[in-house]
Amino acid sequence: MIKEKTVPPIPREVEDAVIPSVWETDIPGKSKLAQPVHVELKEGARAVQVKQYPIKPEARVEGPVFVKVPFSLADLVIWKQSAGTYRENPDKMACIVKMVIKTQNPDWDDIQVILDTLMDCTEKEMVLKAAKERAREDTRNGLVTGNLDVNFPIEDPNRDPNLLCNMRKLRKYQQWIQTEVQNAVPKTINWSKLYEVQQEKKES
Repeated sequence: MIKEKTVPPIPREVEDAVIPSVWETDIPGKSKLAQPVHVELKEGARAVQVKQYPIKPEARVEGPVFVKVPFSLADLVIWKQSAGTYRENPDKMACIVKMVIKTQNPDWDDIQVILDTLMDCTEKEMVLKAAKERAREDTRNGLVTGNLDVNFPIEDPNRDPNLLCNMRKLRKYQQWIQTEVQNAVPKTINWSKLYEVQQEKKES
């Protein structure tokens, strides 16, 4: 799952020294605020090249920062027990998946773990196939940008969640999965409940 991480403020002197916007060429190199340094080399010695690089990305991003947090085994067990069997009660399964997506913000790999935990292989394949068809339709109709492979990857894309474009793609993928968990399995008729309804003699 992807959680927000609190990032402490960057000291001004550090920000001015390493943030790319203060570099003279906007690439790793000389800082606008860097003081010139005079170095005398011994005869025959070669100068050592020193490059300036930015600090970690999460320290430079404005707004919330997202980091990967793995599910616990206890979480998976509780969700499985709460969801029950998919074919018997797809609505209940859909509610659990919706809750997990809303509260845990799972990435591509997390979603595969969720489906593997809650469903058998056939059920998971059915959901993924239906979700991919919905993604294909949305892509064809221009509701999302990019091609189908980008919008509905079959392998972990390992995208940086701190890039807005990647988070949008993840949200859409979550939406397709959630929708097709609800719709992929045909609703079955509970015949036992119907047999419990007995017609009275006076009823026509």
